[in-house]
Amino acid sequence: FWTWQVQVLAFLALSLVSAYVGKRLVGGRHDETDQPLLNRRGAQMVGRTATLAEPIKDGRGRIKLGDTLWRVSGPDLPAGTQVRVTGAADTDLELTVEAV
Repeated sequence: FWTWQVQVLAFLALSLVSAYVGKRLVGGRHDETDQPLLNRRGAQMVGRTATLAEPIKDGRGRIKLGDTLWRVSGPDLPAGTQVRVTGAADTDLELTVEAV
């Protein structure tokens, strides 16, 4: 039989070839889903309206949507102002003032 060094090299080579072939066969598929925002919580909030839980000072504040306090960015506004979520970037939501 082969020495252990040859067996290790053969295993490494076959592993690399298998990984490459598997990536080529499976990696190129991008299946469409009926819930494209499933793992993008911030994007799910776009279009919703809420009341500011904390004032926006220096461009930063917080709103409560559902059971979660979200960091928001937008113009300085007092707490209690009605706002609409217009975008999401990383963990921050972007807002515009909602006409009451």
